[in-house]
Amino acid sequence: MAAGLEAAASDQGIPEGSFNKGQISARSALTFRGWGMSLAWEANDLYGGGRQAAKIKDPAQQSAYMDLLFGDPATRLTLGFNIARYNIAVGDDPKHAHMRADAQMEGYQSGPGAAFDWTRDATQRRMLQEAKRRGANIFEAVSYPPPYWITVSGCSSGSKERGQDNLRPDMQESFVNYLATVVKHFRDVEDIRFESVEPFNEPDGNWGAGGSQEGYSAPIATQNAVVPMLRSRLQHDGLDTFVAGVDTNNISTAVGDLKQLKCCGGGRDRPARHS
Repeated sequence: MAAGLEAAASDQGIPEGSFNKGQISARSALTFRGWGMSLAWEANDLYGGGRQAAKIKDPAQQSAYMDLLFGDPATRLTLGFNIARYNIAVGDDPKHAHMRADAQMEGYQSGPGAAFDWTRDATQRRMLQEAKRRGANIFEAVSYPPPYWITVSGCSSGSKERGQDNLRPDMQESFVNYLATVVKHFRDVEDIRFESVEPFNEPDGNWGAGGSQEGYSAPIATQNAVVPMLRSRLQHDGLDTFVAGVDTNNISTAVGDLKQLKCCGGGRDRPARHS
């Protein structure tokens, strides 16, 4: 290509001595550690859960489907995912019926002080283990909303007035306890070490009560309060999982929010953006 450009320049009467014959040397700037997917509703579709029947009922086909997602491309046909993102399910008020069937998640705790039921969210836990068995080696945890019983609206799809903070201020510690307890359980019992946990998923979204999926609009002030609490709790529990954020819907909002997150100047270990 360079020779062609030189010939073209020569044809135009440009002296050869004025040609720029410098070299471009590539250097490594960023390294992709892998790629993957969020499990959440996909697990309900694949295995069936709650009000959602399995869309693939044959166990052999379910296994083949997972093979196409996770695995080593050098050995078989597969996308080669190695990252699995787990939705720390919270569930919604049992009296509500507005969630999409596939987006109806099962929370581990039914109320303040209630025992955690680790038999719940079986489909997503199963998909997480199937991903690990096929070579997934990076696991991320994320919370879409707080549990419904610590929200202002009493609903895990959002606030009664869209865009308003739906986490009760007096329940911030309960929210942190819920997330940290789940992360620790998975490390100790499920043999899944979450590299990161994200307490706010799409916090800039216009989430409202009665919606078809989980959601939580979290103002910067709440994020600044919860993130350091969660980080301290993880460290107290002997967990090396770090806190990730801010996971907004677009890059410009993410950049603006990161500048306002005073809590994260020396402790936020991974910025994230929803895509």
